[in-house]
Amino acid sequence: SRKVHKSAVVRNRIRRRIYECIRHCQPNITGPYDVIVTVYQESIATLPAEQLEAVVRGLLQRAGIVSDQANTGPHAIVKEKE
Repeated sequence: SRKVHKSAVVRNRIRRRIYECIRHCQPNITGPYDVIVTVYQESIATLPAEQLEAVVRGLLQRAGIVSDQANTGPHAIVKEKE
C-alpha cells in the first residue's frame, strides 16, 4: 500500500520481487495454497535477491507451505493424463 512507499514504481518492484521468490519456491510447495504477503518496510525493494529469497523461503517453511526437499513428482495441482 502507500504506507510502504508513495511511488507506485517501488511498490510494483517489491511485488514483482516477492512473486519471483515464491515462483522459485514453487517446486517445493506441498499443496495448493492461497498466500497473502504483507510488506511493512520499503527496504525490501533494495534487499539483495539472495537474502530476500532466503527470508521468503524461511517464512513459507515456518507456515508449513514449503517442504525442505524438492518433490520428485508433478505438483499436487497438476493431474497426470491417463
